[in-house]
Amino acid sequence: MDQGEPVAAAPDERSSLSSTIAIALQVALLGSVLIGLGERFAAAYMIHKHFDHGDWPWRLILAAGGKAMITYLIVVAPLMTLGVVLLRLVPAIRRRVPIWALTVAAWVVLASILIVPYDVRIASGWHATTARVASAACLVSGLAVVAVIHRLLARSVDDRRVSRMLRPASAVALCLLVVCGTAFMTSPLFDPNHYRVPAASPAPTRRDRPNVLWIVMDTIRPDHMSAYGYAQDTTPFLESWAKQAAVFDNAVSNGRWTVPAHASMFTGASVRRHGADVANVVLDDGFDTVAEVLGRAGYATASFSSNPFVSRATKLAQGFDAAHVIYYLRKISKTSMDALGETWGLSPWLPWLDVDFGAAMTNRMVSDWLDAHATDNRPMFLFVNYMEAHLPYSAPTSYRRMFMSENQVRRSYQLRRQAYGDLIRLMDFRFNLESPDVINRGDVDVLKRQYDAAIRYVDDRVRELIGTFRQRGLLDNTLVVVASDHGENLDTHGMWSHRFLLYGDLTRVAMFVHEPGRREGIRVDTPVVLSDLYTTVLNVALGPGKRASPWESRDVLQFVNHQDPSRIVISETRGADANMVDSVNQATDPVVRHRGTSQVAASDARYRYIASGDGRSELFDQLRDPGELTNVAGQLPDEVRRLADYVDEWSAAVPFLPLDKKKTRDKTDPSFSKALRSLGYTGD
Repeated sequence: MDQGEPVAAAPDERSSLSSTIAIALQVALLGSVLIGLGERFAAAYMIHKHFDHGDWPWRLILAAGGKAMITYLIVVAPLMTLGVVLLRLVPAIRRRVPIWALTVAAWVVLASILIVPYDVRIASGWHATTARVASAACLVSGLAVVAVIHRLLARSVDDRRVSRMLRPASAVALCLLVVCGTAFMTSPLFDPNHYRVPAASPAPTRRDRPNVLWIVMDTIRPDHMSAYGYAQDTTPFLESWAKQAAVFDNAVSNGRWTVPAHASMFTGASVRRHGADVANVVLDDGFDTVAEVLGRAGYATASFSSNPFVSRATKLAQGFDAAHVIYYLRKISKTSMDALGETWGLSPWLPWLDVDFGAAMTNRMVSDWLDAHATDNRPMFLFVNYMEAHLPYSAPTSYRRMFMSENQVRRSYQLRRQAYGDLIRLMDFRFNLESPDVINRGDVDVLKRQYDAAIRYVDDRVRELIGTFRQRGLLDNTLVVVASDHGENLDTHGMWSHRFLLYGDLTRVAMFVHEPGRREGIRVDTPVVLSDLYTTVLNVALGPGKRASPWESRDVLQFVNHQDPSRIVISETRGADANMVDSVNQATDPVVRHRGTSQVAASDARYRYIASGDGRSELFDQLRDPGELTNVAGQLPDEVRRLADYVDEWSAAVPFLPLDKKKTRDKTDPSFSKALRSLGYTGD
């Protein structure tokens, strides 16, 4: 025998086909368990600062580990087994390389190609090129280690011995798989499409003051809700809920996007006064949020937000005892298979790859929080933000089928990344700054239907969340507020998303208020604004009292019996997002350049007047022209003057908070910056 030939290569020591498969499966199991659970803890550690008070979500990490393990086993084990069996048939390889070395090498190759580049990018937020370099380094170093180990052990460790050595380790790995798999299959991660929070038993309550449940449906425009007359059945629950709630038909947002809208809701202040907008996303310390006021009054407070802006990083979550940012918790559960499905445009082929944007997880966490506070006699204030209707419109498959054909459903998954590249960058940037022609008309229709599907899914989650209060006997003593924070351009005014200007597509919002004791619904025509909810919530929770200047915030429930269609409400924007300013200013198209201007809009029940920083004035008759397509400022100068005078009077009465660059967000927080980039709020 040649001195250089490994003993394991002798024909009488070759592994049988069954032992080859056994080794492949054991290595796949061990690798899947180690990488699956290890990566979940690594991802959790990288965003641990966003776990409120350092509270690690152990159950979620185990469930996410179970998801990764099972997914990798389903994908990698068959590929490894097939590859090793085929290699075993090659005489030259069979004579010189033992099966255990081939199997480990196969795992290294598959993990470096299918798992590492995507999981590294998800966990770290690195650029794709950096992640590929990391993957190549893992591939080269992994194969080198296998070669060295093979060289050192080939004379003393054959396949049979390796198989025996793997058995106890495989048993331990199998136990971990069972534990994590059980946590996974009983969690919202297993099948968000069909998951429902387990029913809860009612518990006696002795809370004297009413609870508050405040739900924000991010990015939902009311004219796409059947509760507001939309032809598609997008909100069957809210349509039913409206029969016992006050529904406001002329509600508007203080701003055009998340930060100014939430800052106004939580403080009762206008954008002009609180200053939180495009150039400064951090709420000034001088404002008391509704959570702070209620917390001092003895309320137990908690926030569950899928939007990373509603967090302690922006101070919008200040005052909450617990502030859970579901966006970051979602990252723990994302794996390479999720990313590959998006990249290749695949329809979800496993139920846990059919993901939402965190609504199922949110409802489970709220349910757990309620259980943990079941014996707490303090009244409760819970705030929830659902993000599914925000780009990329995260609707599970069964909801897409309600509004799309099967071909459109398949195409909707291809649109995420495969058809045009990153969908968010396509619609946020190229559609708005280049031309709507960057996407074909058929795909525009698919996205509109997908948006409707996302609204339908949110409606079901709102139903479930309110049901958790009903099951526990809490609902009769709970103020329930359901509102959207802003709308969405859907190829309206030549734009998409919510980056520019104050047309009603962005500023009109949904608003439902159900105070304890209400049994009959009512539609309210009086114009209201989101900042009014601050006073409304505090008045119901703590009793009537002057909580803010009448210019800023009023109790919307006062308009239920005393409607005032002539009331005027204000929306504002300080201009384009910071990452778009240069592109807008350099545009040759005057229409695009105009989109970067600051604006103030004044609306009553019929007219909307918009004054732009570049000198343009617009007036729209919202009854005759709900799409705001025809500027009638020239035909109705008296209405223009009336609303313009109100804007001047309002501006003189409301203090202006100047931009203080010291209060802008902390740019050294990489995870927050990456979160904003993934949602299109910052550039590459």
